[in-house]
Amino acid sequence: MFFLRLLRYFYIFFKRHFFIFVSGNSDFSKMKLNSIYKEISLDNSYLNEEFENKFSKLIGSGKSLTYAAARMGLYHLLKELGIGKNDEVILLGSTCSVMPNAIIRTGATPIYSDVDKETFGSSLSGIKNCISKNTKVIIAQHSYGIPCEIDKIKDFLKDKNIFLVEDCALTVGSKIKNKNVGTFGDAAIFSFDHTKPINLFMGGVLYTENVQLFEKLKNSWKKIENIPVYRQKKIWKEFIFENKFFRNNIAAKGFFISKLRSFFRKIFFIKSPFLDDDFGTSYISDYPYPARMPSFLCSIGLEEIKNFKEFSEAKKVFLKNFIKLIKESSIEDILPKSYLNDRLDIIPSRICFQINNGSDFRKRLRFLIDVDSTWFLEPIIVRNEPLKNFLYNAGSCKNSEEIGPKMINIPVSNSKHINELLLKKLKKFLFLLN
Repeated sequence: MFFLRLLRYFYIFFKRHFFIFVSGNSDFSKMKLNSIYKEISLDNSYLNEEFENKFSKLIGSGKSLTYAAARMGLYHLLKELGIGKNDEVILLGSTCSVMPNAIIRTGATPIYSDVDKETFGSSLSGIKNCISKNTKVIIAQHSYGIPCEIDKIKDFLKDKNIFLVEDCALTVGSKIKNKNVGTFGDAAIFSFDHTKPINLFMGGVLYTENVQLFEKLKNSWKKIENIPVYRQKKIWKEFIFENKFFRNNIAAKGFFISKLRSFFRKIFFIKSPFLDDDFGTSYISDYPYPARMPSFLCSIGLEEIKNFKEFSEAKKVFLKNFIKLIKESSIEDILPKSYLNDRLDIIPSRICFQINNGSDFRKRLRFLIDVDSTWFLEPIIVRNEPLKNFLYNAGSCKNSEEIGPKMINIPVSNSKHINELLLKKLKKFLFLLN
């Protein structure tokens, strides 16, 4: 199996076009990169504050705090809310391991709600099935850029003493009736991982429009440590690699080199640049948890925010053209109804749909798209321990478990040209679904 995979990677190396899910970055001059690098060993907290202010304006009227990862913001929030033993926190069954990890760290119990088949995010009915007298927090997830039923969830919780968090790690800028996701709940988390809508390689934000809550969080945030400098330098090197080889989601050679680098890290026990020590439920790590977002990443983020509107428009045009292509191919039934919902203004982080022969179709796409990086093929992805360690009971989220194997993800680029190129290449594959 290993050698077959290696042969596939080697074949991809010689392909002209291979599309990945790592979002492209803005163009940085050599002078700009050099100036950003110099910020690594400095405590430039003013850059964090500047980025927090500009990002907040992108979302709504609230304020933000930056962290080395979005889950650290969630953990900090839960601790400040006094969440702990005997408390329950509801989150989506189709999630990343770091989310239940953050909950378990507080001593609370994660309770998994089932996925909505039309938005692939949280549903009101799924949440209702999970609420108990011990429910203290509900995390409503927006998946793939598609807003979940957050308006209905908010209305349902109106008279209940339950804190509502929006998980916007996969969705930035999408709206319901012209209202941004992230502004419905009591707080929201956003991720800047390299596969997310805004790519800073890593990092995250906790956003809230509750002034008292923000001040409380800000006071304790000041005590949070930075990531060690040697770790920041590893992150920088990986960012430079991706900035060079992963341009606008096309990366045949970069994909191959990245896989080789990952392989050698495992063989020679070289520490990964990613903050991946919390992909399980054991907490041995060489970086603080929670940790602040490195200032140099905030500097990168300020550049990305400048281009957010342009990049978002390219993504929306791609979704529009993809829907048009699907209709022309007479396979409209594969589209989630959310794509056709006039109430929703969607900025896709990925195009997603489900088909019965999902595994076979992914195999057909494997030399065009990095299908190994498809999200949510099973509940709780990116983990290094069994599901039971995350307190997930098999069969508890039937939709999530049923949809997962059927899921197809299509990369969405910041570049209109790259999106047009991918659409042309997808035509012959979509014809097979007719």
